[in-house]
Amino acid sequence: MNYEILRKRFFIFLFLLVFIKYASGLSIFKSGKYQGDEFVVMIPVGWEQRKELGGRFKEHGSYEKTEVATFIHEDIDLEVQDPPAKISITSRKLPHAVWIEDEWGDIVRAIRMAGMRVMDQGEIKVGGVISKWIVFHNKKAKTLHLEFYMITEKNMFYKLEYVSEDNKFGKYRPDFEYFKNSFEFRFSLF
Repeated sequence: MNYEILRKRFFIFLFLLVFIKYASGLSIFKSGKYQGDEFVVMIPVGWEQRKELGGRFKEHGSYEKTEVATFIHEDIDLEVQDPPAKISITSRKLPHAVWIEDEWGDIVRAIRMAGMRVMDQGEIKVGGVISKWIVFHNKKAKTLHLEFYMITEKNMFYKLEYVSEDNKFGKYRPDFEYFKNSFEFRFSLF
């Protein structure tokens, strides 16, 4: 009698295990997380990752890999070249030690020189690291940008970015704030 009960429980367990494995393969269970190099961030409900290739930038004679993850709301066509709203995170290993405080003036100047109108800027901590932020308006594209810049002690550069058409900025901003506030560093020893 004990043997029959154990056998039934084993088959039920096996069935549940196979079902969960199958269901996760169908993306029925989405984790809602994006795991990058040394960080994790929660993807807001209703947002999907858009596949983009990270670029390679030449600096001081070497090419450094840049990781870019872009997320688009489900009510926006993923194939649209310039979506009306997007959230993205860019990460890159810098070739030498840099501090955000030293680079901030150059970043703001570059944004202004590109013809953007800076509306506000400041400093907060994101994931426990000092972050500089800026809001600017792109007159040509009629978009608003909210960007956060961070550089860690391990010379990793991060940019969290929210871009939307002027009239959609308020609609998706709470999703970006959730995204930004969920950002956590996950440093590895190696």
